[in-house]
Amino acid sequence: MAGLRGEHRFFLIFFVSLLLFPFLAGLLGQQVWILSLSIGSYCLIYLIAAQALNVQVGMTGLLNLGAVAFVGVGAYTGALLLTIPDAAGDPAIIAFWASVTPDLAGHARWILFFLDPNFLAYVTIAPPAVLMAILMSLAIGLPTLKLGGDYFAIVSLGFAQIFYLMVKNEAWLTKGAFGVKDVPSLFSFCTGEDKIVFLERTAHYFLGVVVLALSIYVIVRVRDSRWGRALTALRDNELAAQSNGVHLARYRVLSFVLFSAIAGLAGLVLLARNRFVSPSDLNFWESILYLCCIVLGGLGSVRGAVVGAIALGCMGELMRIGLPKISDDIPLQVRYVLFGMILILVMRYRPNGLLPVAADEAARGRERVHDYRDVEATLFTLGDDRVDP
Repeated sequence: MAGLRGEHRFFLIFFVSLLLFPFLAGLLGQQVWILSLSIGSYCLIYLIAAQALNVQVGMTGLLNLGAVAFVGVGAYTGALLLTIPDAAGDPAIIAFWASVTPDLAGHARWILFFLDPNFLAYVTIAPPAVLMAILMSLAIGLPTLKLGGDYFAIVSLGFAQIFYLMVKNEAWLTKGAFGVKDVPSLFSFCTGEDKIVFLERTAHYFLGVVVLALSIYVIVRVRDSRWGRALTALRDNELAAQSNGVHLARYRVLSFVLFSAIAGLAGLVLLARNRFVSPSDLNFWESILYLCCIVLGGLGSVRGAVVGAIALGCMGELMRIGLPKISDDIPLQVRYVLFGMILILVMRYRPNGLLPVAADEAARGRERVHDYRDVEATLFTLGDDRVDP
């Protein structure tokens, strides 16, 4: 531990805690265990979606208010592919893999989980789901390459509303307001009389941990590469970046592709958790909450997005479950009021978030003498004439 950088220590402790969480929660009783896993798996979706949105808003400076639509693209694509029936009425993809994989029994079912037909079906649909999310992002991104600020935010918001209305009204494809139901579980041994109860409750949770680890690894690698530095330059000052050879269209498309791919994977985790998807999962407020997560943690900060998503994700799910038990007269929308109050306090006392970019860079051993990002919310601009401390 002593030889690790601050950021490495943070993520090592974080992922070890995530892996131990289901086992430690089980020591508190079955009801607490089930409730904890429900909150934890929901929080993982927030973590993945917040990391995806942080690529566009935090690293590239594009305000995206339609992130939930790309999560929905991944979820709906996966749900529709998994529920395509064969001649016998069973899911065609699962039936195919069941015909080419050995029939396992006993402990071999979970030891050789990578041979499970359901798991192989989810692996099969992952590339099409991610590809569809990428194509959707290019459909909105390419025509709007020269837009920025409020104009791009309005376009992304419009796309989210169009997608929401499409999945709600095109019942011939998306089953309408009732959504796509009866989606197969992540593993075949998570259902039936001989199911493994522990894995029934935790399979989708561990899938979320794996997707989150993969997402953070890719984002950190991009952030520390010349691509990431180009994105940061465009965020800080487009004119100065382009005058130094940074291609605006190319790097904006890169941020679109990376954001939408991770958001599509978040949709698959949501699908594995709920085993159905409906328009109610694509509420506009979800996009706002994703945005609140990265604002709370610190725009552009990978660790900050983790802290913000855990804080708001856990708090939102606890209030969703706890408020009806306190009183039936308290509407669930009260949680949005509390979120707003929290953000007001954070913007007052920590205008750059709980873990801003400068703190993130210090944890990586790259603290800058001339970094003013802890002083004010706006990033440095060309021609800044402030006196160095």
